[in-house]
Amino acid sequence: MNNNNTLNKEVIALAEKIKAKYELEEETDIVVDIEVPGAKPEEEHRVLVKDSVKVPENLPEEYKDVYTTPEDIIDALKEAIFEENRKFTEENTKIDFVELTLEVKTAAGWVEVHHDDFPEEGIEIYIPYPAGYDRFDSYEIAHLKDNGEIEILRCRKTADGIVVKVYSLSPFAIAYKQNVFDGGSS
Repeated sequence: MNNNNTLNKEVIALAEKIKAKYELEEETDIVVDIEVPGAKPEEEHRVLVKDSVKVPENLPEEYKDVYTTPEDIIDALKEAIFEENRKFTEENTKIDFVELTLEVKTAAGWVEVHHDDFPEEGIEIYIPYPAGYDRFDSYEIAHLKDNGEIEILRCRKTADGIVVKVYSLSPFAIAYKQNVFDGGSS
C-alpha cells in the first residue's frame, strides 16, 4: 500500500479552485472554507492545510525532548493510530500527515487564530475521501494537541468524505484503510 504523504487528486482539484478564489500563491497551501460557530456574520474564516508537519513552538516543556523533529511527531501519530485500531497496519493503511491552521479575515488580511482565540465549541472540518476510498472504508484521525498529548478523533462518514470536530489545530494524521468484502457468505 502506498504510504507516502501526497494529497489526493480530488483535494488538489478543490485546492486549485479555492486558490484562485483567494488568489493564493503558495503551492503547498490548500484552503478549506468553514463556518465557525459564534462568529459574527461579517467574519470570514478558513482552514489552511499544509501537506507537512512541523514541531509546534508552543509545546509544553515536558514534550520538547519527545518531539524534536517532524519525524518524531509522524512516528507518534502513526503509533497512536495502530494502537487504537489493530486492523490498521503499515501494509494496509495510507496515512496523510497534515498541519491545519485556522485563519480569520481582517482588514489587514488573513490572520492565524491562536489557541486562546479558538472557538470553545470547536469547528467541524470536512475531509474528502481520497481517490479509491468511500464511506464503506475505515478511517482514523490522530491529533497532536497543544498540550503535547495525542488524541484519536472520532469522525463521521458522509457520502463524499469524513467530518471531524476539532478543538485545536496542529499536526494531524489521517489514516485510510480499504475494506475488502468477499461478496457475502452462503
